[in-house]
Amino acid sequence: MLETQKPKAEQLLSPKARAPSVKPDYEWAIKTFYFSAKKLSLRGAYEMMLLQRYIDHQGQLAPTRPTFCSFRAYFYSRNYHKSPRKIIARDGLSHYQRNCQPAFGTASVWRKSSGSFQMDATEADIYLLSDSGAPFRPYIYLAVDSATQLIAGVWVGESCDEMSVMRCLENCVQDKTEWCGRHGITITPEQWPSHGLPSSASGCGCERAAISRNVNPYENHASFSIGMFQAGNKFNVIPDTAVFEGALRFTDITRKDYLWGRVCDTINGIAQAGGCTAKITYNWTPANNNDPALIEKMVPRLCETLGEDRVVVLDVYNVLDDYAFFQELAPGIMGSISTAPEEAPADGSSVPGLQSAKMTVNERGLKEGVKALAAFALKFAN
Repeated sequence: MLETQKPKAEQLLSPKARAPSVKPDYEWAIKTFYFSAKKLSLRGAYEMMLLQRYIDHQGQLAPTRPTFCSFRAYFYSRNYHKSPRKIIARDGLSHYQRNCQPAFGTASVWRKSSGSFQMDATEADIYLLSDSGAPFRPYIYLAVDSATQLIAGVWVGESCDEMSVMRCLENCVQDKTEWCGRHGITITPEQWPSHGLPSSASGCGCERAAISRNVNPYENHASFSIGMFQAGNKFNVIPDTAVFEGALRFTDITRKDYLWGRVCDTINGIAQAGGCTAKITYNWTPANNNDPALIEKMVPRLCETLGEDRVVVLDVYNVLDDYAFFQELAPGIMGSISTAPEEAPADGSSVPGLQSAKMTVNERGLKEGVKALAAFALKFAN
């Protein structure tokens, strides 16, 4: 008996989602007028595009001009309303770093036992006079034990930088009875039972300041992340050593020595504030720089093979891969094949990342990768 399976209704009625094609005029208008400190509305950016690109020599609007509905649909389909660049361009990098950086998890459940500190700073709503007589608003730094919420260290100063973080860590180490006594406050050890280095600490972003305050985000795509931190295995024993590993990524090779030097200065300064020494090592892998001429030649072939709606060209492909060493010797391009499960949503919002232990690979992507490589080989052969 031959069995047949009818297609589901939603398969017949739901068209396959297609990625919108790039429209140069729309891109230019959005990046020139909307992503601007002048904070034009989306309608204002559209009207500026018409004035610049769709006015004839007699001052009349071209009859074939695009509609605002089309312009608005393109803006939202490319997710420009969610782009960090929108906030940075319109409100400034400082506003984005203070108020809009993504935060994950809950601070109160970061650690179950004492000995792990979290640090942050805020600008006080008062004015003080500096030694030179100039008024300033002080920054208040606090280091708080995650499990007990005990304040382990405090620092008040003029600046919000790496040195202030070091001063706060220095206060964590000090005996609080002695420290309060130097300021005319008498307490007993039981009233503030905190002194010594933590087994682990999460800072307020001082290590990122080496990147965020010394890099133009429009010219050099850079990031610094810490993926592993190890320091002891007992809640009541202070370890002799602490080890962490991270990744410093950037695309402007001319800033390599400077950025790495800033990261080393920060780490050495924090270690010195706690009476420790730091040993820093790194493995260098250059950024992948896809050859523009090769992209222009191979992308049409890739679209023919896989489908135009399934190919996305990124402005920057900033990954750590030793393929970059080959690109230093010969022109090359590097991309990625989606391996998300077929039941995953189109926007990929619930798909575990490549570094997640929950990641599952859709092996259909292997087939698509072989097809793409074969298409490239045939293109060169012919």
